[in-house]
Amino acid sequence: MRETNFSLLSKYYILWSGTVADASGARVSGASVSVTSNHGSVRSTTTDANGSFRIPALPVGSYAVAISSSAGSANDNISVGTGTSAY
Repeated sequence: MRETNFSLLSKYYILWSGTVADASGARVSGASVSVTSNHGSVRSTTTDANGSFRIPALPVGSYAVAISSSAGSANDNISVGTGTSAY
């Protein structure tokens, strides 16, 4: 993952957007980006031709992140709240 941003949509929801890039910095189109809440709810999207993604109306909380593409995969954990501005 190269860069992500969180924008506060309301007191309880954020917009998570960013780009996925490989080890050389080249953006990856068609990558699967999934977030799973600590309650088991899953939200997924696919990167566009520029490697960008958006997951709107994501409830504030903790998530397991999984990114996969033909270039490889990555997993991480994130926690987002009303004071979060970037990851």
